[in-house]
Amino acid sequence: MAASERPVLEVLIVGAGLAGLAAAFTLRRAGHNVTVISANDPQTRVRIEGTSRHPLNSVRILRRWGLGEWLDKTRIPPVKPEMRFIDVKTGDSLNVRPLTIHNLDQLWEGYYEQKVCDLFQVISDLATSSGANFHYKARVSSVDIAAGQLTLDSGETLKGDLIIGADGVNSLLRSYVQDDNESEKFEEQPSPEDSPVLVYVVVVRYDALESLEAKNLIQNCGIAFWNTDTFQISCRIGPSESGFATLHFAAGNIHSVEGLREGTWREERPQIDKYGIDSSSFEPQLKGLYSSAKTAYATIYRPRRPPKSFVDLSSARCMILGDAAHPLPPCTSQCYALSIEDAEVLGFLLSKITSRSQLQQVLVAYEECRLDRTHQAQQWETQTIAHLSFPDGPERAAIAAQVREAIDNLANPGLSSEGLDRLWGNEIADFTYDAAEAAEGWWLQWGNLVLKGSAPLQPRPPVEVNISRGRAAFSLADRDLKAPTNLPPI
Repeated sequence: MAASERPVLEVLIVGAGLAGLAAAFTLRRAGHNVTVISANDPQTRVRIEGTSRHPLNSVRILRRWGLGEWLDKTRIPPVKPEMRFIDVKTGDSLNVRPLTIHNLDQLWEGYYEQKVCDLFQVISDLATSSGANFHYKARVSSVDIAAGQLTLDSGETLKGDLIIGADGVNSLLRSYVQDDNESEKFEEQPSPEDSPVLVYVVVVRYDALESLEAKNLIQNCGIAFWNTDTFQISCRIGPSESGFATLHFAAGNIHSVEGLREGTWREERPQIDKYGIDSSSFEPQLKGLYSSAKTAYATIYRPRRPPKSFVDLSSARCMILGDAAHPLPPCTSQCYALSIEDAEVLGFLLSKITSRSQLQQVLVAYEECRLDRTHQAQQWETQTIAHLSFPDGPERAAIAAQVREAIDNLANPGLSSEGLDRLWGNEIADFTYDAAEAAEGWWLQWGNLVLKGSAPLQPRPPVEVNISRGRAAFSLADRDLKAPTNLPPI
């Protein structure tokens, strides 16, 4: 069927964060009309400084979107391809892991980091230039899913064939996708994960550094980590020309979260001590970095069970994606990548329909492509910080022992493939996942049935994932880590 003969859907996207902007671009690219509704002013969309992380799985997609030159131009490379684990009180290096063993340099070369504001701006430019319409400073006051209608606080009504909730962790649209009889579908985890985790970003500007120890660290390290049982800190260190580094704190069992709201950042002067972390006990390098900072951003994250559905299949007119569907801890490797994957998969599938009647089956396809993938990534990324809120006891001790074992084996060139998978298999599996390939594979298997109207109308149940047991064994040598031949090399 010629492109001019394909149906053009009217799509309403609530939310102009990364997920909403990316979806607007891919759906416009697929030939549909898109209107984005945002409560914010476009000039104040990104309030947080710092960097966004792009592992190989999202870099592949951004290159497919024509952003290869932008990626290479704006990349903030690390000073060294290594990870250094440091004792938070003494400053001793517990271990240094060069990212050039076990073939991990292939993943490292595909791992990019840019300023957050630059990422949002380039995706916004894609959405705007593709022809998406925007309603800024507009709030949704009511939703009629059956009619495919949104009413704004101004009284204006908008109608569409599909309503997408890309409105973040505090999503309005999520309640229209969940089954109210399944209360556990998107609730907070039971204790001990019901305690929120503090996420704290401190911006360190090199021209303000006075500590010789801190200056020495930024000149000789790529990524630095400080871990304790109740908080962990990472510092991604860019070259001198980048002008800054960022300290990312994640802390459990914090004293107070008054005034902090999940999904929003509060800007303040660095004052981590008020949350129960004693900065005076930091070792000299960390203390030098922290004490030189003038700006910090604070938020909280509440670990959740993944939802069982992203789509209201009864109406086939409403769905959620991005943090509205699978919120991840801020500043983690996949927190932006999964939203980019969501947009790529949805745009591809909706580029294939030949009739509006196929929309329900395509939304089933989207769930089948995304549920298992996002469940695994969400549970893994959540577990990496959720244990910080565990009370003293066997669970915390067991996790602390696993962390120590992983650190102790980082630089072991003789580590077996089974050992590598057990210790680092989750990261490798996440980074090498290809969302576009998964969507194309689904369509090759089921696409003809969709076009004939005979594909199943209910998704298969998601895979139950036990993160503590890792993933299926694999060898990095068996994976093709290169970009498609028609794209610039990664």
